[in-house]
Amino acid sequence: MSQLLRPAMFPGTGRGMMATRRIEPGECIASVPRQRLVTCADVKHQLEIHQDTMDKSSNAAGLDDVSILAVFILVERSKGSTSQWSHYLDVLPDAYELPVCFAADELALLPLALLERVRAQRSHLVEQHERASKLLTALVLDLPYERFLNAWCAVNTRTVYLSESGTGNQATDDGDTSAGNCALAPYLDFLNHSPGARVTAGYNSATRRYEIVTQDRYRRGGEVFICYGPHDNQRLLLEYGFVLDDNPHCSVTFVLLQLIPLAAGEHAFVAALWCDRRRSQILVEAELDTVNPTAEGCGWKLLAALDILVLDAADLDSWHAYVYGGRTLADRARRDLKGRVGVCLCAAAHHHLLPSREKLNGIVRCDGSPANARTAATLSLQQHAILDAAQAELNALSTDAAVG
Repeated sequence: MSQLLRPAMFPGTGRGMMATRRIEPGECIASVPRQRLVTCADVKHQLEIHQDTMDKSSNAAGLDDVSILAVFILVERSKGSTSQWSHYLDVLPDAYELPVCFAADELALLPLALLERVRAQRSHLVEQHERASKLLTALVLDLPYERFLNAWCAVNTRTVYLSESGTGNQATDDGDTSAGNCALAPYLDFLNHSPGARVTAGYNSATRRYEIVTQDRYRRGGEVFICYGPHDNQRLLLEYGFVLDDNPHCSVTFVLLQLIPLAAGEHAFVAALWCDRRRSQILVEAELDTVNPTAEGCGWKLLAALDILVLDAADLDSWHAYVYGGRTLADRARRDLKGRVGVCLCAAAHHHLLPSREKLNGIVRCDGSPANARTAATLSLQQHAILDAAQAELNALSTDAAVG
């Protein structure tokens, strides 16, 4: 792939790519020729060759990009050592730490929002397995669900995205294949993720290679990284099977239209505000119904949503001025109420959207806890910490209003 890199084991990240010499910004660190890329179009073409011997209903229709490439892996594995891809397939992991592979007790440690996404992903995989089974049965290949899941995980954790024209955006994409083409780039997937890594990547039509150019400097013997994108730890765990201790993109996402009724059921003053249905209508219209506090604090969306929730009913018609016009709550009591409502919402998120801290700490502190359980517990504890930071900011808001 590149004389600048070689595989090595690193503490904390495991297998990665080591710099064989000093690397300067602007150097190409990885280059995969087109004939070593496996695209969905390539796989579909190979399947079309077998169409004459297959039932008309047994085809790739209905399979998404990831599942099509999973079929490629399964077909090539069935060839054993005669496959031209056998050396690459032999180094793929035997197991994956994606939540879709978690046991029930491990799933119970995830934040509720992520758990719902995992359930949807599992339902999708069951449907994709059924379609892939029909296709591979026509090719005289048996396909247990566990085998399909393993191949699907192999693809999902290591694809790049090429556009229809053959030009590609980077391995740092957001995973949306709707406008592009999912592809495997063997050995390029040895490069690990760092949120601070600066790279440009894509298909170079002049060299007919998928290339990654770093904008960072590396010493000889150091691990070389790419960036999969500005993903929070929920996305990293869902799609790649890991979380980072210090991820600047972490946030807690909650839907206010779901969370506020929970807080209203526990606090009468929240219920009194929420009974005016205009507030929920304004939150949706202003696109403030979903908020994302981070470790740095509440964020603009949550604070603006709280303004809507505590505005005097007579001022609701002027909500644009508060959300977009820079108008602030002049009344001290309203500012105090804003802080108190926000604290109640964070408390409801702690209680309803996340497993208890006591349970999570017990998992993390126990040396015998399974790796998946520790990862899930670590992620949920990070979410609790983000809510703590938001609560501290909102408590200060109430304190300032009281002092003022």
